[in-house]
Amino acid sequence: MVGLYVLESGDTMKAIIIGAGIGGLSTAIALRKIGMEVKVFESKHALGQAQIDQDI
Repeated sequence: MVGLYVLESGDTMKAIIIGAGIGGLSTAIALRKIGMEVKVFESKHALGQAQIDQDI
């Protein structure tokens, strides 16, 4: 689950992404490619932690 908040500040579009799993990081990359300023927040100690914790 990714939370995405977009803010407009003058000429710059800014995005805040809550969750640094696969979805959050993919979204951050896509938004940066179109020129947005992006900040990603994660509550766990590592990025993509949910995928690391899963047994395969």
